[in-house]
Formats: sequence, C-alpha cells, structure tokens
Amino acid sequence: DFGSACHEHQTVYTYIQSRFYRSPEVLLGLPYSSSIDMWSLGCIAVELFLGLPIFPGASNYDQVSRIVETLGLPPFHMLEVGKDTNIYFERITSDDYARPIYRLKTRERFSMDQGRPEPPSKRYFASTDLEEVIMSYPARAGTGASDSSSSSQSREEEQRQRRCFLHFVRGLLTINPVERWSPLQAISHPFVT
Repeated sequence: DFGSACHEHQTVYTYIQSRFYRSPEVLLGLPYSSSIDMWSLGCIAVELFLGLPIFPGASNYDQVSRIVETLGLPPFHMLEVGKDTNIYFERITSDDYARPIYRLKTRERFSMDQGRPEPPSKRYFASTDLEEVIMSYPARAGTGASDSSSSSQSREEEQRQRRCFLHFVRGLLTINPVERWSPLQAISHPFVT
C-alpha cells in the first residue's frame, strides 16, 4: 500500500495503512513511526500461514475490537493520549490509584454514539486466542511420512516450527509500538534465519 508511503519523520497522513493491517497507534490517533510497518508485517505473516486475515475488521471499530479480543487492551498511556481513544473506549471507573480504567465500547454503544449501525463482524476462526489459532490450525496434508515414527517426528517438528512462528509474530503484533520488534530484531529471529 504505497499510496500513502512517507518518510518516517514526515508522517503527515491521517488515513494510512489498509484496515486489516492497521496498527493500534494509527487506530487510536497517536503519532506513528516505521513500527506500523512491523505491525503490518505481522498481520501479513499470519495471513500467509492461515490463508485468511487475522484481523478482518469491517470498520475501524471492528478492527480495534478484534485486536483487543486477540491481544488485550492497549497500554494505559496509549489510551490516555490517543486523540481517537474516546471513539472506541469509555472510562468506566478509577482503580486504587485514581487512574481511569478503559473499556472497549460495546457494538451497541458505539453504534449509538456514531448514530449509525455498526456493520456485522466476520469470523474466520473459532478462537480469538492467537496461540490457539496458530497451534491448532490444520497441518498440511502429505508430509511424505511413511511410518508412524516418522509421522510422529513430523508432527513434533511442525509443532516446533509453529511455536517459533508464534513467537515471531507475537514480537511483531505487540500493541505498544515502543516494545514492538524492529526490522533488525525480526530479521534476526530463528523463524527467519
């Protein structure tokens, strides 16, 4: 999606990244850097493995909702400073330290706030847990194993490779862009090397 490509220190676009690959910081209206590309890479890597997008949001709200379902809430500091946080999240109370606590708005609440119905969400996988989706996805047929011992070794190797892949994509699909892997960290990972 090079139509909105820019140099890292010239991030002038407010509408950037195709929705299925849009990073949390862009969705929340935070300043962004090249770390958004690492998020997109993580989304694409999972899609190449599964054959379907991991976050196929029907709208920006649905995109935020899917990310939260799969990876949890963004860190407090991101929610506090995001200029679009109040579109998707509501403050519900304070914790023991008198900080606000955020909760994703329900689809009904979001629709009411926006004055229009929210489109229905597509579900490609039974689980929203990233590990479960990757580790339980059906293995490729025809591994070439001729006996049960080599078949067992094949399954073990497949599971080992999936765990390595899962670790790789978790580094890329880290909600906090400061903690998200850099290109150098990603290219040095055993899944790549």
